Amino acid sequence: PRPVLLAAPVPAAPDFDDRPVYWTDFIVRADAPFEHLEDTFGHRIAYTTLDSQSGYQAPRRHLAGLAHGKSLYASTVGPLVTPRRVIEAVLAGEADVGPLDSYVHALLRGTEPATAAQLRVVAGTAPTPIPPLVAAVGLPAMEVTRLRSAFRDVGGATELAAVRQVLALHRFSHVAPEAYDTLQAQAAMADAAGYPQLQ
Repeated sequence: PRPVLLAAPVPAAPDFDDRPVYWTDFIVRADAPFEHLEDTFGHRIAYTTLDSQSGYQAPRRHLAGLAHGKSLYASTVGPLVTPRRVIEAVLAGEADVGPLDSYVHALLRGTEPATAAQLRVVAGTAPTPIPPLVAAVGLPAMEVTRLRSAFRDVGGATELAAVRQVLALHRFSHVAPEAYDTLQAQAAMADAAGYPQLQ
């Protein structure tokens, strides 16, 4: 059974256009010779986990349109599990390019500008619905309503202004469960294109 969707975060950075979406930034070291994503082909690409949308599946869908069923990279580096480890691998020279969740990237720019300045984006995937906050199936309807209302109120709560700033968060929004069907559809498209894994 699908979990009950409560709310989806709407990041505050202007690039998110006040929508509950995110995407994957393909990052390289700021001093790397790569200007475009295609320049990284034949090198090493990092990833988080196979079931991560931003850390694996979105990059796979993006690259499927460029691979034409062939391998693009000499090797993959992972699973690195977290975006932080992808950043570290790229900065340490263990990988040449890696996927970085755009919301994590926005947080990094706000909280660790010196680290963010060492990275450069060479491409980005198409936006998809951002991961939502969910509740277990079977939660009483009254509780679901109460939680959804509480999340909806976060954006206008003056006492949470400092927290929203630290979290680079504008507000929470309701997203229909069907919006997330696009994730499976995109994975199927990558499979159909003959690109079943990052390679």
